[in-house]
Amino acid sequence: LEIRRRALGDEADMLDGSYRALALNALHRGENAVAETNARRALALDLRTYGTRHQNSVESQIMLGNVLLDGGSFDEAERLLHAAAMTADDIYGKPNDAAGYARALQARVLARSGQMDEAMPMFDEAMVALRASVGDQHFETADALTWQGEAELAHGDIQRAQVTAQHALTAARAAYPAGDALIADSLLLQARVDRALGRPADAMPLLREALALRKAALKADDPRITEIESALRST
Repeated sequence: LEIRRRALGDEADMLDGSYRALALNALHRGENAVAETNARRALALDLRTYGTRHQNSVESQIMLGNVLLDGGSFDEAERLLHAAAMTADDIYGKPNDAAGYARALQARVLARSGQMDEAMPMFDEAMVALRASVGDQHFETADALTWQGEAELAHGDIQRAQVTAQHALTAARAAYPAGDALIADSLLLQARVDRALGRPADAMPLLREALALRKAALKADDPRITEIESALRST
């Protein structure tokens, strides 16, 4: 990013992808404020350069929506993700993965804000689009399945969550490189389902694997590590 800034200036249109990459890396590290700053820079630059009806603007809306969801700013996140999904459908036609991923994130916003009756059919709509456009072994499908399973478990639909969790973990292992910390989310979902079904012995190795992945990628005091350590103690 600094090389591009020096060569092209702070407002060059080619910087948007660098800002999105910085936002994504910060999001994965749990640095939400840094992620939001860079996601907003990417979106502002894309809107100024391309307007709303462009794939770069859609990508930046999805990124900022994801960051805002992580930070608990649900209203703004939902507005951005809804707009991104509608624009993606307008640009690409249905089905497409950008709209599918945006709708999966929007469904996650709805689920986290307690609007389960709206969230669950939106998850189903998102999964239809993702499976039709990128298939079952893509990171977007793996992420969306994990979020859907989390919502189903929170909603008390354990049997459905069990099926979704199995698909999510299979997709995550296929989509991400071995040892990638992002597989931990699907491992944790499967472990939670196993615990809910009264199978703590099945949950333990999943929790240990998730802990090892996150310890290799995150700081020792990251709450996403202490969360797993606490689950291991109580399982």
